[in-house]
Amino acid sequence: MRLATLCLLALALGGCGSYTPYLYKTDVIQGNVYSDADIARIQRGMPRAEVERILGTPQLVDPFHPDRANYLYRYFAGDSKHTFSRRLVVYYTADNTVAHVEQQNLTAK
Repeated sequence: MRLATLCLLALALGGCGSYTPYLYKTDVIQGNVYSDADIARIQRGMPRAEVERILGTPQLVDPFHPDRANYLYRYFAGDSKHTFSRRLVVYYTADNTVAHVEQQNLTAK
């Protein structure tokens, strides 16, 4: 009886740890998935609708800056603590054509 109680207690407390190497952790992809080839297709003077056809709907449209669209991408590797972040900002002119594009590759941890 004592051995069974001890085994049950060990199994119950074994799940409390944060280190669980035997569990599968899936990769998490968030945001707009776009490639360098997609970014290269964006040209100055291109209409906003064409950019959205290539990159998708922007992840963030700032109501205080309607002339810019933010495309965010984040990849979390499930088997490690590595993340990959990418940010693309497309600036538009008053007539909704591309003025210029800024890209940031942010790799953390």
